Amino acid sequence: MITKYLLWNLPTVMIAIVSMFIVFPMRKHSIKKKGMSTTSFHEFGIFLFMVYMAILLSLTVNLDQIWVSLYFGWPLPKISFFSGQLNFKIFNGISTLRDLWMLLGNVFLFLPFGFFIPLLWDQPKWWWSCVFGALLSFSIESIQLILIGRSFDVNDILMNSVGTLFGWLVWRMIVIMFTPYSQRFRCIRV
Repeated sequence: MITKYLLWNLPTVMIAIVSMFIVFPMRKHSIKKKGMSTTSFHEFGIFLFMVYMAILLSLTVNLDQIWVSLYFGWPLPKISFFSGQLNFKIFNGISTLRDLWMLLGNVFLFLPFGFFIPLLWDQPKWWWSCVFGALLSFSIESIQLILIGRSFDVNDILMNSVGTLFGWLVWRMIVIMFTPYSQRFRCIRV
């Protein structure tokens, strides 16, 4: 099952990789212009972050369905404007074990986001990472409602924010335990 999802998301990941190689020289020039230097660890971290973001967006806004449809010659999925449902009640409609697994899946889906934000940028406070996670989650939920016909669910935003917080906590534990190694992922002033 996981292999199938990874294969379906391969075109999106390839686009992220090609984009990274196109942007990389411009990024290096911009960093140098600011009087800073970067490490290969930092650049590799950004590369992993881009791949993660590509997979996240592919899974949440159904890009994988587009690639599969193109590959097999099937009709493309229809855009269905505002045909989803709205749920603004916290933990409303959670009645089965599957619903609980979906909530936990949302936590784990955003855990890498919470880890990468402080690792690659200027060590934001935990709440700053959570704000970024909530904004990204809100954007995804809005796209799902407006274009894809899926529901806008406040529970998803809440659980994605919790996942972002857990990712930040993992980053914090790694910094405490392995400070010299975590510093390799930083841009530094020259």
